[in-house]
This record gives sequence, C-alpha cells and structure tokens, in this order.
Amino acid sequence: MSNAWILVPFLLLQGMGCTKSQSGSSAKAPLTADQTLSKLIVIADQLEPAFDPFVNEYTLAGGETYKNKLTINTAPVNAKLQVVINGVKLRSDFTTDPMPLAAGSNLFTINLVDSAGTTINSYKLNAQRIQDLPDETLADIATSNGDLAPPFSPDITSYQLDVSANTTELTLSPLANYPDEARFEINGVSYNADRGGYDVTIVPGTTVITLIVKGTSGRSKTFTINVTRPAS
Repeated sequence: MSNAWILVPFLLLQGMGCTKSQSGSSAKAPLTADQTLSKLIVIADQLEPAFDPFVNEYTLAGGETYKNKLTINTAPVNAKLQVVINGVKLRSDFTTDPMPLAAGSNLFTINLVDSAGTTINSYKLNAQRIQDLPDETLADIATSNGDLAPPFSPDITSYQLDVSANTTELTLSPLANYPDEARFEINGVSYNADRGGYDVTIVPGTTVITLIVKGTSGRSKTFTINVTRPAS
C-alpha cells in the first residue's frame, strides 16, 4: 500500500512535467533565407565578421575609422520586403546617402520590414569614429605637367616640379583625405575643389606655389611646390 502511494504521485508529477515542457516549448521559428539580407556592404570599408545573412551584428574592420561619413549598400532576398536603416526607408537602389559619423560610437540598425510594417529581422552595425579627425591632411596632389619630386607623400610638405619651356600654366588638383572637412588656399586665394583644378601662371625661372589645407578642426598644413621652367 505504501509503495502504491509513492508511485502514484511520482507518475502524476512526471506527467505534469511533460505537459509543462510541451506547453512551454513555444520557441521562435528560425529565420528562413527569404527573411534575410542578400548583401551588406559598407562603401570603401570592410565588415567584421564577413557578411553572412544569418549573422546579425557587425563592426567595421579594424574597429575604428577616421571617416566622418558612412554609406551602406544592401538588399533583401525577398523583394517584397523593405529595408529601413535607423528609421529611414532605403531608396530603390538600396543605397543610403552618406550618413554622418559622430565622434565615438555609432550604431546603425538595419531592419527588414514587411508590408504590414512589422520588423521580421534586424541587423546591427557598430562604427567607432576616432575623435581627432586629421582633417588637414592630403591624399594627393595632381599636376597637369611634370612629376613632383619626391613623389607625393602626406608627410612631405616641400616639392620640386620641373616643366617644359613652353609651359605657361599649370593646373594643380589637391585631394584632401576628408573633402567635407577641408578647405584649400593656393597662393593666398581660397579654392573650392568642386570646381576642378586650380590654374597657376608659370613664368621662366622659379614659380613658388603655396598650398594651405585648412581643417574644420582649426588645424592647417602648408605644402610648397617650387616649379622650375627653363627660359625659352
């Protein structure tokens, strides 16, 4: 009698446990391929880890960037889904306008949204911008005639350039590392790179070109090019 009394509660408890386990196993169904992105590209940058449609969190390769803007290109596997990044629906080409990066941490939330407005999948991209942006630096100095000596380096500020005797004008095209953050002054005249190269009159002998790069940080850097033109 005592054995039966022990067995019956045990069976009841076991049955209750099975019922609870079954009723509590309402795990969310795994995502299918048509609920994912087909690609996730940060223009001119790499992701870590490499893109996988079933991996939902990313950072920029290297962890930090000096860039002040970021552009994302992506697309859903299912063309009926919309892509919304930080609350903004992407255009039909699934490319964002350049999005500003604040100093420090920047989070971009990339949602896949159905026609009812329900988010069915979400990706996150973390971008860490280094605060001290070197906005006074150059990526290159192009010239319409001759070659700089030594070849351009952002750390070298003085150059020699030899041109032919019939060169009366030289077009200078500086390229800032951060065009949105930099302004140019060439021989004392403000120059907007959007309008193309800057023309400098070259006379026989030596013409000195002084290029100043001014960053919005308040820092500046001066480059000098000594252009030598032989007499005719």
